[in-house]
Amino acid sequence: MQSTLMLIKPDGIEKNLEGPIKRMIEDAGLVVTHEKEIHPTRSHFEAHYAFDDEWKRNVGEGNLSLCEKMNIDPNEAFGTNDPIEIGDVIRDRLIEYMLSRPIKAFVIQGEDAIQRVRNLSGSTVPARAEPDTIRGRFGSDANEQPILEKRSIQNIVHTSGNFEEADFELKHWFPELYSQDLNYNPILS
Repeated sequence: MQSTLMLIKPDGIEKNLEGPIKRMIEDAGLVVTHEKEIHPTRSHFEAHYAFDDEWKRNVGEGNLSLCEKMNIDPNEAFGTNDPIEIGDVIRDRLIEYMLSRPIKAFVIQGEDAIQRVRNLSGSTVPARAEPDTIRGRFGSDANEQPILEKRSIQNIVHTSGNFEEADFELKHWFPELYSQDLNYNPILS
């Protein structure tokens, strides 16, 4: 058994998708073992989204490429054309978006839960997600809209990407699970 984290983001909360998302998780043969609604602080999100320069560069270069295809001046859209600085702008917009309302956090458990939840969630760009995924069914945002509107992409959920992320994120969002029993590790239970 493996555990992973899912956060229902502000657009998912605004659309009242907690129940439908939970049903999709359960229909996939996975179990939500813990859940809570929270309104985290900026510092909590900054720790969660503590991206390194490689992530920032990759995101920045991807957005520079989109700007080029869309004939948009990156200096106008992001205030810079430096890929790492664009990554910082994207991160800041993401944190502002996540602070806009309370969110819901789930601990999800099952065989190969991390990959199965990632697959169930779909592409991080909802407009490109398969229709039978959470983002494909409930989202519609595309990369172009956030660039033009100078905001974060709205893609319904966050999910842990790998074992290391799941371990960090479960401890970060559900510290009470670790403090109850020092031998309890929800990612492997």
